[in-house]
Parts: sequence; C-alpha cells; structure tokens
Amino acid sequence: SGINAEYGGRPERPSRRDEPMEQAETSQARPKRERALPSRVIQIGQAEELTEDDIRSALEVFGEIRGVVSPSRDIFLVEFSTLERSVFFINHIDNHGFLIRFISPDLNYGPAQDLPSAMATFTAKSNTTGANHVLEVNVMKPMYPITTEVLHTIASPHGRVSRIVIHNRTEEKIESLIEFDSIMSAEACKDAINGADIYAGCCTLDVKFSKAQSLNVFKNDDDTFDYTDVNPTIAANNRKRESQGPPPDDNYGDRHDMGPRGAGRPRRGDRNMDRGPRNDNMGPGSGPGGPPAV
Repeated sequence: SGINAEYGGRPERPSRRDEPMEQAETSQARPKRERALPSRVIQIGQAEELTEDDIRSALEVFGEIRGVVSPSRDIFLVEFSTLERSVFFINHIDNHGFLIRFISPDLNYGPAQDLPSAMATFTAKSNTTGANHVLEVNVMKPMYPITTEVLHTIASPHGRVSRIVIHNRTEEKIESLIEFDSIMSAEACKDAINGADIYAGCCTLDVKFSKAQSLNVFKNDDDTFDYTDVNPTIAANNRKRESQGPPPDDNYGDRHDMGPRGAGRPRRGDRNMDRGPRNDNMGPGSGPGGPPAV
C-alpha cells in the first residue's frame, strides 16, 4: 500500500485554531468522517487546552449533560441524557462544524453507552495496547532521503505533531520518533501509515508505540524539529524559518526527480544527501522520473 501525499515546500505547522467567529460554529463544515456507532457518550480529542467547564458550557446547549470525565490529558468523554441528543449534536457538527473557545477538537461517538463503561474501555485498551502519544517510526529500505519534513508531511494529516527526532540511520532502516499532542492522534497515524510505502517499492513504514513520554529537541533541522512554541530558542527559529518562506525554484535540481512537486527532491549543495549510506545508483534524479510519491 502507499501514502497518497505530495511532498514539497516547507510544511506548515498544523493548528486547531480557526479564524475568529461565533463560539460554536465555523464558517464551513469540516469534511465528513467515518463515525463510530451512535452512543450517548461523545468523545472529544485534541482537547488538552480545554477545561471541563469549557466542554460542559459548549455542549449543554444541545441537550442535558449527565457527566463529563477526562480519561487522559487530551481527551474528554461527555454523556448526554439521551441518544437522540448526542446524534443531534454529531449531525450538527457534520453539517456546520464546531468550535470550543475557537479550538476545533476531534469529535466522535464514545466507545460505550455510558461514562463508567466508556472509562472501563479506555482503561482496558491502555493496558492491552500500551497506547502512547509518541510513535516509533522506522523507515525500512531507505533508498531516498528521509527528513523531518518528509515525516511531518506523512504524520500531520492524522493529528497535531509536536516534535520529530530522527536518531539513527543505516542502510537497512532509519529510526525516528514522532510525538503527537494526543494518544488519539498517535493511534490514528499508526493505523493509517503502518506498513505503507512512502515511495513505490521502498521506504516502508514500520510503526509502533514508543515507551518515551516526550522528546527533547534543541534545534530545527533535517534530523530534529520542534513544532511547538514551548522552547523559546526553537520558537524563534520557527518564526525565522516561517518568515523566510519556501526556497526559490532555482535552488532545486531537475524537475523530473520525485513526482508531484518534487517530493523529497535534494537541493543543490544540500549536504543532507551525504547523511548515511546510500546507493549512488538509486538516488533521486538517477533515473528518468524517479519513483512516484504514492
């Protein structure tokens, strides 16, 4: 299987903050997503910046709330008094979008019909799967350059990426860690990309949960990158990088190298091409067209 993505240009920092507008509505509905089975319980992910009062006040306009609990720092579970009220709420956000304090969290039906059962499901799942918000991502048969930018492009569609660290490069594989802002995002990314190829026939992704709780990043480059503003030095580097914008076209090599928008294309004078062993006969630009980004 493959990942259908375009690699090129500087990745934008993902954000859950939309333009200022009314408290509970966006100007455009978010794309419809696959829903879990209807339940009185609503699961709210990517919500580490929200409080229980924020959640309760935003949702109680849709019906009576029986309770609000938080099984982890970034997830809330909310139980409506009836199934009809929770279905009405999900239909509303599918058609109109939804913001809580100008934040667009991930919303879906919960794993059970009541809060005690839902909490028990979360506890059992955590004990059996070892789910974590940090993923160990190994790139097997790395015949083409793999950087933090490439990994961010692959991971960011599934949730907000906080940090990426590439810590080992060999001919057989490239080892990296990707830290998300939530366990839910990490699980979604793992389910979506594990076993996929970044490029046709190579750069296969082997993904599992890491035991690490956080990653330390001290500089932003092709091996490490911090996408948060927690570290003042890194934040300053981020702002400098953003103000510079994408590099001009004439910094790039031949346009036929790597498929759409030059996925992973090396720039002239890019010393990162020398990192780690590679087969000079297989690098980007060595043959007509190169491998497509799939």
